[in-house]
Amino acid sequence: MEIFIEGTTKESQDIPIASRILLFVHKIIQSEIRIHMVGKFPQSNVTSTKSLHLVSNTPQANVPVAVMSCKWPALMSIDGSFVQSGLCCVLRTVVKQKQREYPESDVIKLLGYSENCVKACAEVSPWTRFCETDLPVAIETALDLTDDAEIGNIRIPDDLFKLENCFNEPAIIRNINKRKQQIKKLKSKSSQNKMTPPKILNDIDHIAHSVKDLNLDEVDRGIAEMVDPQKMGVQKVDTSFKVENVPSLEHLYVQGADLTMADYMLFICVHMYLEKHYKQWQTFQSVLPNTLLWYQRMVTMGTTQEAANMMGLQLIQGTQSSEASTPKVLFQAPENAQDLRIRDLKGKSKSKLAANVEPVLQKLQVCGISPVYEEHPEPKIRVDWDNLPREAHPKQGDLPPKRWKRKCEQLENLVHAVTSIAKPGQTIVDFCSGGGHLGIVLAYYLPECKGHLGIVLAYYLPECKVILVENKEESLQKGMARVQQLQLNNVLVYQCNLDYFSGRFDIGVCLHACGGATDMLLQQCLTNMASFVLCPCCYGSIQPVPPIVYPQSLVFKQAGLLTEDMMKLAHAADQTELNIALADQGNLCMALVDTDRCHLARERGYSVSLCKLEPETCTPKNNMLIGTPLMKGL
Repeated sequence: MEIFIEGTTKESQDIPIASRILLFVHKIIQSEIRIHMVGKFPQSNVTSTKSLHLVSNTPQANVPVAVMSCKWPALMSIDGSFVQSGLCCVLRTVVKQKQREYPESDVIKLLGYSENCVKACAEVSPWTRFCETDLPVAIETALDLTDDAEIGNIRIPDDLFKLENCFNEPAIIRNINKRKQQIKKLKSKSSQNKMTPPKILNDIDHIAHSVKDLNLDEVDRGIAEMVDPQKMGVQKVDTSFKVENVPSLEHLYVQGADLTMADYMLFICVHMYLEKHYKQWQTFQSVLPNTLLWYQRMVTMGTTQEAANMMGLQLIQGTQSSEASTPKVLFQAPENAQDLRIRDLKGKSKSKLAANVEPVLQKLQVCGISPVYEEHPEPKIRVDWDNLPREAHPKQGDLPPKRWKRKCEQLENLVHAVTSIAKPGQTIVDFCSGGGHLGIVLAYYLPECKGHLGIVLAYYLPECKVILVENKEESLQKGMARVQQLQLNNVLVYQCNLDYFSGRFDIGVCLHACGGATDMLLQQCLTNMASFVLCPCCYGSIQPVPPIVYPQSLVFKQAGLLTEDMMKLAHAADQTELNIALADQGNLCMALVDTDRCHLARERGYSVSLCKLEPETCTPKNNMLIGTPLMKGL
């Protein structure tokens, strides 16, 4: 494996925060994966970067094309067939690789409960987005601004207040019985040896920080209060409860009572901001007290000090920053600082919309806007699954029989739609590829195309370079296993968010991309002037996410539709299951949402058709959009 990071930024002559975070965690766990720093290297950084083990300066010309086609940091496998893009994704792999190589290190604990720390992609997880982009970008922006401290002003980013308020939220304690046994064991060992509790796993285990103050009787009472045999019928302990039930377990770290990788990620962000304004430490204590306490707790850890020393970071001690000779600072903090939160809503942010969509439908009818379905490009759709290799069949993706039979029907539609527009030498991308059901077969089916698709495509395009673009670890692992079993050497896999892939391509394909993901990849296709074959899904999950706004087309905007109107259509479009009262209305709304997408593409110079999958019963979400640019190549 090799990691690629940026090595310079704008006029600041410094390493970007994302790169610093990766280097820091890399040193924290003593990873042995080589890092390539790409870019110009200012004289002030040459010594520190050269002193880092396994870090080398690499010219951009030596960076593989596959790595240049995605957002950095990026990690590429030894054989070049697998690329991971994005800070959180790469860091999780670094931790897991260290755990595989050295199981005794137990660094996997940095990924938290069920190894879920920053696992969900930034597109859907506010916490991952905060760690990966929001706070790093906010700090980098603040550092790039003119230094107003000389005239008595310091701008504090809103995201720092979000972090501050995070410590005021109740800490969630998982696996309380296991934790209790660990604490008893540590206290017993401490008592027998007449010594303070040892640091566990080089500061990775939080228990050593809180065990000496923990009252086990309070833990027992906290558990007992959660058990009510008379009401529940059986004695059952909730595995997640608020910290007030166990008052001695404090919100020590950013995700609660446990130290995780997120602490190290956010530590670098906070450190860089404090480094610039370290003379105002005591003033900061009045507005960011929890954050500074957490920062000091992190500073006292041996692993933090060692990694900082290797990177040349000067850690800040609160006692070293005197304000005696510093002018009074005026903080520019938002009025709602105490209300700022990383997660504004619990769970998925689905709109609570009224069921009555009739006014929206009437508005469209008055303007003469209605969906128009066209003939399927291949009315007789068949793929000879019996003659395909066993590993190319969807049932090898751990699908139950009822599902893989319908999946075959869905795939046949997209395979033939793509073959109807594909030309020799073209590049194809399978977005939201999942386990790669579609890609390998199409690759086999179109031998003269260069494919960026999944397993079905790769098998039908043996001479192409096939890429799966997917952000879910588990799905890609299944897909990669099938690729290896088929011994396909033309497959390249990207694990990343949709917007992290930036390669050029000629055809974009997706089967049931969820909610707004369809619109994100449609925008990618329009930007690349690429053809597309899209089968949308989960219309009710659509939400405006910059730069995408709804409605998207001028036709719908000129009809007077507002964002709220489109959300109502999308909400109703999810009611398409057979034998329900609102199925007809749901299908109409589904078609109208897709008609807005069609009009957008036509306004951008495309020929577009909207048709139904055959047979329509293969899925309730059975619309397919096929678009080709009219002017490309002229």
